[in-house]
Amino acid sequence: MKRTAINARQLGFFLAFLLPVGKLSELPSLLSGKVGGDLLLPAFLGLTVEFLSLFALFSFTKKTGMGPLAYAEKKNAKLGRVLRVALAAVLLVYSLPFLLDLEKFCNVTFSDTEPTFFSFAPFFILCGFICTKGIKAVGRSADLCPVLFFLPFAMLTVLAFSSADLSSLLPVFEKPLFTNVATFFQTAPFFSSGLLFLPLFDGYHYHEGDEKKIFPLYFTGAAAVLLFLALFYGLYGPLAVSEHYAITKIGMFFPALSTLGRTDLFFVYLITVVLFFFTALPVQLAVGELQKGFQLQNSLLLSTLINLALFFAVLFLNRRYNTVYPFFIKTLAPLYLVVGFLLPLLVYLGILLKRRGQVRVERRNKHAR
Repeated sequence: MKRTAINARQLGFFLAFLLPVGKLSELPSLLSGKVGGDLLLPAFLGLTVEFLSLFALFSFTKKTGMGPLAYAEKKNAKLGRVLRVALAAVLLVYSLPFLLDLEKFCNVTFSDTEPTFFSFAPFFILCGFICTKGIKAVGRSADLCPVLFFLPFAMLTVLAFSSADLSSLLPVFEKPLFTNVATFFQTAPFFSSGLLFLPLFDGYHYHEGDEKKIFPLYFTGAAAVLLFLALFYGLYGPLAVSEHYAITKIGMFFPALSTLGRTDLFFVYLITVVLFFFTALPVQLAVGELQKGFQLQNSLLLSTLINLALFFAVLFLNRRYNTVYPFFIKTLAPLYLVVGFLLPLLVYLGILLKRRGQVRVERRNKHAR
């Protein structure tokens, strides 16, 4: 049996317990600001797009025995390496809005006083270490996430249920369909996980029945996101647009907390560990692709240089947050969708058409005999 860097169980855990956490911080307030109580509609559209990219890449890997990047490198080594470097550049750009969000999230959650210049530096030390470990580290992180995500998420949703007014979500389609679709495009980075799937599937090898493990776990994670969004808007209603970093605020209205204090923050801290893994992931994958693209033997120096550059980039961009954040989220949305959604569909359709062509040729040869 072929050894893999990430197996079906780990890939499923990644989809169910690690991937959703990237949608639980800033996305709820962004959706609420655009479409109010209709926020589930663009989110559902985004999750559908995300699943289609997953399905396309999974099917490609199943049919060819390797991921698209490895397949391209096998057919043309030079082209394959160029594609890896290009994808790494996109991943680094893609990581920046999530890094900016994480810095502000940590300042809100962990800082009782004004954060210092280097308050966010420890994250890049952790990220630099993770980046040297390759795709296997993604699988190991995914193995930890059921404990770090599922129980805290379940507890926070239970705390939120008693105070949430889900009638705030009605009526459905209060906003025009065009507005809901436009909102999906304006929040595309949160659903462009095909960017992450492309390098991840290089480390995965299909085994019979893997789809029965992977797809249900993806749907579990997607359902968790939709449930969270519904509860969040049920708690805050029209005020949701101003409530950033939603995961820190969903459990705070449970009546008993007025006596016990903010014990819900314990669960928030556990989920924050998963958020660290998620935010480091694009950087980690970018380092891996650059290492393969330039055929480097050691990733330590590369990881150090990239994380130092990102650290100073975050410090610089944070001072211009209101200007640069919309640029990364809205202006660059077409780039994320082309690479994270359209490209996976095209490579899948390409291999599908190629296989059908081969079948037709074989049938003609058979009849000719």
